[in-house]
Amino acid sequence: MSIWNKVLVGLIIVALLPFFYLAARTLKTHKAWRDAARKYEADIRQFQKKDAEIVNGSQGNPGLRQLRVELHRLAVDRGRAWHNCEAKIAKVDKAKGDAEIRIADLPEPNTLADKGKIVVYAFEESDIRDKGRYLGEFRVTPGDKQVILQPVHTLTARECSRLSSARGPWVLYETMPHDSHAAFAGLTDEDKSTMLPPERAAEYVKHGKPAAADDPQDRVADGNYVRRLRDYKTLFDLDRKNLADMIDLAESAQTDNALLETALAKAKLQEAALEKQIAESKKKLAKAERERDIVNSHRENLEKGAAVAVATIKQLMETNQAMAGQLAHAQWDASRRIDQRIRAMAKSDTTGSK
Repeated sequence: MSIWNKVLVGLIIVALLPFFYLAARTLKTHKAWRDAARKYEADIRQFQKKDAEIVNGSQGNPGLRQLRVELHRLAVDRGRAWHNCEAKIAKVDKAKGDAEIRIADLPEPNTLADKGKIVVYAFEESDIRDKGRYLGEFRVTPGDKQVILQPVHTLTARECSRLSSARGPWVLYETMPHDSHAAFAGLTDEDKSTMLPPERAAEYVKHGKPAAADDPQDRVADGNYVRRLRDYKTLFDLDRKNLADMIDLAESAQTDNALLETALAKAKLQEAALEKQIAESKKKLAKAERERDIVNSHRENLEKGAAVAVATIKQLMETNQAMAGQLAHAQWDASRRIDQRIRAMAKSDTTGSK
């Protein structure tokens, strides 16, 4: 072997030393990775099991698939909704109970303006904790690069004020949101007492807690009190009907009141006329009383004169009766004397003739 071959072999051996080192390091790295893989296989299987539970669910815990189905059901039940609507109040007429709201730059998909006249239910976008309010039921009319909302029903003064002070943005629902227990499940009793009316808060706070002995049986389930769910659309319609009935009653009462005022005015005129007649009658009565007093005085004088005349007549009658008795006695006595004289004369005549 030549010297050059020996040098070449030596160089090759020297060059192979780094390759042997790198190969050893590679084997050691592979061993370390295999050991690490074996170490994390249990964790991987555990994570895979949890991943399957998250996707498919487990006993008592719904998974993503079930939640997607539930979300789809809730979305279908809720209907379409348009969030973050920037509403501009064009006008609010309290006298006519009318309003006009314009909404431009609707969030995608912009399907609200494509359906023509539909009815939506408007709310403030604020969370329930921030006291977001229901704004009303509106009819949608497409406009030029915008939609126009007009109230379906005549607005009351309170609704006009609430609409004028509405905070943006708005959210529009194709269907009136349904009442549910889940909507209040994440709220504390303090939150419920703060955000709900005092006359209703107690019912929401009591929901899910042990029922009392005097609670209605239809409000008790498994020993716990269950709040009655409300159909807000029906309640609002009923409230509006009651309001319309009350307005009709008020207008009827105003009409009746106007008629009564007219009748009262006429009665006052009649009263004035009657008072005038009474005053004239009082004058006539006073005159008649004066004349009556004169007549009474004259009558008393006549009665006194009549009494004197009666007494005089009675006395004269008694005197006449006495005189008549005396006259009758005198007549009888004269008659007796005449008879005696006649008998005496007759007797004397008889005696003379003999």
